[in-house]
Amino acid sequence: MSYELAQGSLAVEIIYLESARHSNANLLHAEGGQKRYIGIAKALFAYAVQVPMDAGFDGVLVFKAKTSELLDYYRQEFDVCQVGSYDPFRLVIWEDAAEQLIAEYRRDTNVNA
Repeated sequence: MSYELAQGSLAVEIIYLESARHSNANLLHAEGGQKRYIGIAKALFAYAVQVPMDAGFDGVLVFKAKTSELLDYYRQEFDVCQVGSYDPFRLVIWEDAAEQLIAEYRRDTNVNA
């Protein structure tokens, strides 16, 4: 994952995000394979929303879904909102969804930090 702190929009923007082939559900689905690791996306997004929280931006995170399948997944798993109708793949995680994501990640991994 690579990201940038977007001072002008008071958010973090994910520039690039990818999981390894052995844990990429989209790639493995076509081959009928099983993921080696579960929860990689949640861990990456939990980290990603923590960056703007630490910067005083309340966890606001902006990114683009690469595929329709990922768009649906992000909606379901991370309560994302589409930024505008001009680009349906451009998404945002607002403050409340960021807090929820961090809380779920900590609960799921028993992280008390």
